[in-house]
Amino acid sequence: MLYGTRWGLNPSIYTDANQGRQYLQENGAGTGIKVLAGTGIKVGDLFRLFNSDVAVTTLDTGVLTLGTDYFVYAVQQAGNIGFVLSANSTYPSGYSADTSRKIGGFHYGRVRTVAQAYDLTAALAVQVIPNSVWDLVHRPRCDDPTGMVEINKGLWMDIYLSSEDGTEWPSTIPKSRYNATPLTGTELYSYYDYQRLARNAGKRLPSYSEWLQAAWGDPEGASNAGARIATGGVGFTLPGGSPSSSQYYFVSCLNIDQPAGNLWQVCADFMDMYNGNTGANGAYANTSVDQGKSSQAQGSVYQQALKQLIAGGRWDYSAGAGARCANVSAAPWSVATGVGMRCVSDSL
Repeated sequence: MLYGTRWGLNPSIYTDANQGRQYLQENGAGTGIKVLAGTGIKVGDLFRLFNSDVAVTTLDTGVLTLGTDYFVYAVQQAGNIGFVLSANSTYPSGYSADTSRKIGGFHYGRVRTVAQAYDLTAALAVQVIPNSVWDLVHRPRCDDPTGMVEINKGLWMDIYLSSEDGTEWPSTIPKSRYNATPLTGTELYSYYDYQRLARNAGKRLPSYSEWLQAAWGDPEGASNAGARIATGGVGFTLPGGSPSSSQYYFVSCLNIDQPAGNLWQVCADFMDMYNGNTGANGAYANTSVDQGKSSQAQGSVYQQALKQLIAGGRWDYSAGAGARCANVSAAPWSVATGVGMRCVSDSL
């Protein structure tokens, strides 16, 4: 094992087994991560090559907390290189930008196993979410990789329903954050506006096929809360549930929070539905599409009954909300208080 070596022209992250492979993984116990053998890392002018896996559970301060994004830092420690976990996105407590380097991260949240698929009564573990672990070569392409999980090779999805970042429209960036109020038509967003929001995050809306993959294993049913609830089910008790907290309930086997039962989620799928008119031109007509946050004239759609698919089911859709739930009854210019969004990103 090499350590404390002054490093010159080599790349700053090196993996000998396969250049560019993933070098961080969950440690198998849900308590931290491991740096994989064969990884070489540079911090400042120090370099270390790790010939065996290195488990990392040390936090700079506090304890791992539900709903928090953590970062993995390589740090200089007495002429050597070690690792520290931190919720601080710049550098860990006790270090500086010169003595530390961010090399990845993960989300600490609820995990549903395959054995717990569709089980309303399952008590879900709170741990490092295995498919949320990212590093500098294995991560989503978007600028901010936090609050996401990999749902298929090369595809990442937001863990939580999108919430606003506080920036004014049209620059609002949708965030995947725990204990946040999910955005909907309550804030006057139309389905069309969700395309703009996703773009602002460097992401896109999922297809229904992608949403189905992510939602698998989520139990059927809705919150019956009377309105949207916070991401993570914070502060809400599921009526009649056992355990009673909704945060045990609304999680899929790919560890997506609230894929169903809180808000409908807009997907990328459009379809024009035949309305029964068999005339020469059917019942095609131009429809203005200026509804939503931007009320300026933006042209029209020549259609019979253009629809955009939404998935999941909202809070009062208890008979049908679930991991395959879909609805094609509304046009993409709709503004609806029970409809929100989540985003996906391709891999780097």
